[in-house]
Amino acid sequence: MSALRLVVAGAAAGVWGFHAPAIAALGAEVVGVYDPNAEGARRVADELGCALAPSLDALLALDADAAVVLAPHRQHAAVASACLRAGRHVLVEKPLAVTIGEAERLVDEAERLGRLLAVAFQQRTRAEVAAARDLVERGALGVLQRIDLVAAWPRRSSYFAAAPWRGTWVGEGGGVLVNQAPHDLDLLCLLAGLPARVVARTRTVLHPSKRRTRRRRFSSGATERSAASTSPPRRRTSRSGSS
Repeated sequence: MSALRLVVAGAAAGVWGFHAPAIAALGAEVVGVYDPNAEGARRVADELGCALAPSLDALLALDADAAVVLAPHRQHAAVASACLRAGRHVLVEKPLAVTIGEAERLVDEAERLGRLLAVAFQQRTRAEVAAARDLVERGALGVLQRIDLVAAWPRRSSYFAAAPWRGTWVGEGGGVLVNQAPHDLDLLCLLAGLPARVVARTRTVLHPSKRRTRRRRFSSGATERSAASTSPPRRRTSRSGSS
């Protein structure tokens, strides 16, 4: 069986450093990269010994099975859509898109074209998450009554300065909830299911990326409170149920 052939849109992004070893572990081959930051993309192309595409269209003209989208949030929907229309399966860095409408259109397009569309939620593969899911699915915790989630993603000011689109509504599309906290919110829904009702509030503390607090109620009657910020020192997730 031949190796999976990939193209990478947004290869100069800092998150590429996390995708590179995962791609290598799969034994996949990157056949081409593209980024508006041509110098950054060239460094990646030289490291991989692959083609450096001068545009997204040129990237998608290369023979590949799938595309990895690492562009800034606001570009996810347009770039992923172009990749799907080019016949590629697509893996998008979180978030899938900035708005619900964009996300739904991508899902519909993937289904219509018969392509796989996925979001990078690698935290699901952690051993403790798999163990927690097993406990919940076996009913070992009983009926969940309350879920508390504290998501702390400490970020220095240099993090925001390195990529000016971060921490802004126009560039990021929603602060900590759409940048860092999607991992925690995904695990919450994976373990407890989708909420039936959500109430939220937000404020700016130290960074332009907001601090968010949400309360949810699930159809089972369970309640949940989550807090997410780029300034707290630690992250904690706990689950409790009734026997």
